[in-house]
Amino acid sequence: MMTKLLHGMSGCLVFIDDIIIFADTWEEHQKILEEVLHRIKAAGLKLKGTKCQFGHESVQFLGHIVSARGIHPNPEKVQAVQDFPTPSSLSDVRAFVGMASYYRRYVRNFADIAAPLHELTKGGREFCWTPAAQQAFHTLKTHLSTSPILALPNFMIPFTVYTDASDSGLGAVLSQRVGSSEYVVCYASRSLTSAEKNYSTTEKECLAIVWAIHYWRPYLLGKAFQVVTDHQSLTWLQGLKEPKGRLARWILTLQEYDFAIVHRPGRENSNADALSRSLLPTTVVSHPHLPDEEIVIGVRPTLIETEWSREEICQAQHDDPVVSTVLQAKLNTPAEQEAPSDWTDDSELRRYRQVWKQLEIIDGVLHRRVSTSGRKDGLVLVVTRKMRADLLRLSHNDPSSGHMGINRCVERLQPWYYWPGMTSEVHLWVAECDVCNQRKSSSASHRSPMENIRVSQPMELWAMDILGPLPITARGHQYVLVMSDHFTKWVEAVPMADQKAETVARAFIDNVVSRHGVPVKLLTDQGRNFESELMKEVFKLLGVHKLRTSPYHPQTDGQVERFNRTLKAIISSYVNGHHNDWDLHLPLALFAYRTSVHSSTRVSPFKAVYGRDATTPLVLLGSTEKPKTRLIADYCAELEFTLSPRDGC
Repeated sequence: MMTKLLHGMSGCLVFIDDIIIFADTWEEHQKILEEVLHRIKAAGLKLKGTKCQFGHESVQFLGHIVSARGIHPNPEKVQAVQDFPTPSSLSDVRAFVGMASYYRRYVRNFADIAAPLHELTKGGREFCWTPAAQQAFHTLKTHLSTSPILALPNFMIPFTVYTDASDSGLGAVLSQRVGSSEYVVCYASRSLTSAEKNYSTTEKECLAIVWAIHYWRPYLLGKAFQVVTDHQSLTWLQGLKEPKGRLARWILTLQEYDFAIVHRPGRENSNADALSRSLLPTTVVSHPHLPDEEIVIGVRPTLIETEWSREEICQAQHDDPVVSTVLQAKLNTPAEQEAPSDWTDDSELRRYRQVWKQLEIIDGVLHRRVSTSGRKDGLVLVVTRKMRADLLRLSHNDPSSGHMGINRCVERLQPWYYWPGMTSEVHLWVAECDVCNQRKSSSASHRSPMENIRVSQPMELWAMDILGPLPITARGHQYVLVMSDHFTKWVEAVPMADQKAETVARAFIDNVVSRHGVPVKLLTDQGRNFESELMKEVFKLLGVHKLRTSPYHPQTDGQVERFNRTLKAIISSYVNGHHNDWDLHLPLALFAYRTSVHSSTRVSPFKAVYGRDATTPLVLLGSTEKPKTRLIADYCAELEFTLSPRDGC
């Protein structure tokens, strides 16, 4: 009934008696809402107010959370899967797989992960809960708790379908490219039947294409799109002159679609390749050479970032209704004149009116000149509404930023970008971050306050501590040696297989002495490894004055203790479900910490050491500056001037 009632309306979807209304602008949204309410009233129907939500940026719909950022599972529904007890019968297994399958579109490699559970339900078998089934049960729970946000499809932009087949399953990814960024719209995978497992490699790869295109038929039919496969022979599939058997039937099936097949080697086609192959954790073994997959980190993000070109930034600013209004006004208004007076009615334009004198157009791009800019000319880029999500993701979710808090996200953004209400949007973004909500505990602490230790120069006093034991990784690491410079707040963190004095001494020399020079003083607790004869001899040879914290008084070494908590919080946002790949994420976790502004110094450790801000993905994304050529002598003189004391400082 509701489908017939609202037939022909755009910006409105109906499922039985659930209605969702959406639009790009508030004005358009109001018009659609008025039309829907008018039709419902004309039909003599009523809506229950307690079940209605109006004007929300994010709503629950059919078990999913839908917002401008994309689609992700409803945490309440996922919690039912998380709380599901270990199955004790075949009916329990079927119930769990059924619940989990509802969100399979969010889970990479769902079919292969769930394969051991499907094996249990095959006819004629007695129930037997196996280790493989337990592992699959645990892995599915983990994947659902860390599922990515999928982008909303834009039917004005071509789709790309990535496909791959393995001996056990098919995998596919539906994505779209906007400028230089690629968004994942949906993941899909399924197991091969017993008959399909006997197909040749070419037939399996072709089956993956046929299945994926048919699976996403509503998205692809009537539109030109691209299919990317890692099987070279399939590039001539459409031009095959005399196809036979099932290949002929498949080609006939595909003729109603407008697509081109592109070959990309499996190493480059990893997004679909991972879906078709089992990636379940296995027993830790020792390998002399780790496979390429071991060096891949941060695979969860669904956005692939590169730089925006000047042309893309110009176009984005001209397409944005608010920023384009400011641009036109700036071009047509004399420099000494105030902003248009009618801007007081719009909240965003009112903000731009407040900073009117600071706005400048450089090479067709709108900037704001501020004293806190990371650039020497004091300019920061004015960001459009559609560009903000990319920047928020890079300032918080990206491994180079480490899922840190609101203040540090704002401090990453403000030196390079401006838009009205930035702090409020960062606050909302961090508050809604699924990873932070699921993995980070409250920062409330009842510890004694940290004690200040006076230092006068960089690398004069280092503090050292050992973090662990942690889950053993595939590389055999179980501990982290943490070393922190008290002046610059620079940190080194070295993964170790053990905490023997020999291991600690080697890590200290390789990562502090050889990189930063010999410290004047070193502060540690009274652990046996730090008080060993070997360490005493090393300190004596180097001329290091050894300091110790008092027993049961760790706040003396509070700086390194606080960093340990921060490091664990960052790494926990990216590790796998078993937490046994933490050492792979350690380098970028350090980068995130070193490039964030420290609360006590008000500069980042990176800038305190190098005298400049680090070039991060966030900075590169909106950079329109061309690199300048200069001599090393000029750079050294400039650096010396930057780091030299000033009057009043």
